[in-house]
Amino acid sequence: MLEKIFIKDYNNVKSANVRAKYGYLASGVSLVMNILLAVAKIVVGVIFASVAVLADGLNNLTDGGNLAVSLVGFKFANRPADSKHPYGHARLEYVISLVISIVILFIGFELFSSSIEKIVKPEPQEYSMIMVGVLVASIVLKIWLGLFNRRLGKKIDSLTLKATAMDSINDSIVTVAVLISTLVGMYTGVSLDAYCGIIVSLFIFYSGIMLIKETMGPLLGETADESLVEEIISKIKMYDGVKGVHDIQAHNYGPNKYFISLHVEVDRNVDIMVSHEMIDKIETDLNDENIHVVIHMDPVVINNPVLDKYKEMEKNIVKEINEHSTLHDFRMVDGENRINLIFDVTVPFSDKRTDCEIKELVENKTKEIDTKLFTVVNIDRF
Repeated sequence: MLEKIFIKDYNNVKSANVRAKYGYLASGVSLVMNILLAVAKIVVGVIFASVAVLADGLNNLTDGGNLAVSLVGFKFANRPADSKHPYGHARLEYVISLVISIVILFIGFELFSSSIEKIVKPEPQEYSMIMVGVLVASIVLKIWLGLFNRRLGKKIDSLTLKATAMDSINDSIVTVAVLISTLVGMYTGVSLDAYCGIIVSLFIFYSGIMLIKETMGPLLGETADESLVEEIISKIKMYDGVKGVHDIQAHNYGPNKYFISLHVEVDRNVDIMVSHEMIDKIETDLNDENIHVVIHMDPVVINNPVLDKYKEMEKNIVKEINEHSTLHDFRMVDGENRINLIFDVTVPFSDKRTDCEIKELVENKTKEIDTKLFTVVNIDRF
């Protein structure tokens, strides 16, 4: 495999440098192949006056331009953080993927327009076995390039390479349509090129829309992979002194690059310096090249029978309102005529009730148990 030859430490795909080298390799190989195919098709198209082959060659030339942009994207995405971009430049890869997706849409639209024009104004076309050979070679190489980029894209979880792979597969389909039209025209004299072009252009347009949809998610800000969050929570809870974990926020700043903030509950009776040292150790242990964790320490009351009773009561109320909701940061202010119960409730975005409606539900259910109790609730969405 090419990565074994050109990439040192090729299995360390979570390394930013290794990911960049995968990007350079894939984009470089694809760039060379597309330029060779473009030159061959443009020359053949001009010699034999084939508009379809010429257009296919120009399509490959456009791909070469996109790949040159991808190379620049991988180069800049791997740049370290600076004063203007404290979280690095890795998100640039998503922008490049979006650009490629838009180009795919443009190619689909242009192919559709050209096909309609050929139906309205048909033109005679010359045929040759040299043309057939170039098209067959192009199909084989484009399929190989698609599989090559898709494999590397999955390996390093790169939307850019996945988009390039899809574009290569689309190109091979376009060339198959051109080849079929060429063979039919060569042996029957009937031109199907324009009709095949319409079908293929619609397929390419659909692929471009799907790629844009896939790229826009991380650009707008998606939630982190659930398994990653669960893994981090499990690791933190293994530390002696951790009483709870909540308010986890994971921000994606590029493929496999996360900045995560969360709250860790500790016993308020333990020396604050001891707890702080534990928090520092957790941050140091969890932080690596791709995951940067910042922890807020929450001192909580432990083993208070009255507080524990009310906390358990509110947990049940919260679960009754929404089975996926949880409660944290529970505090109690005990007065002569009233008891204030102060806490945060996590509510999934799928719950369409407003925060005020949920707070009112919690308050009413609490007062059904004891009219002396008042709730001060903060709603967290997840």
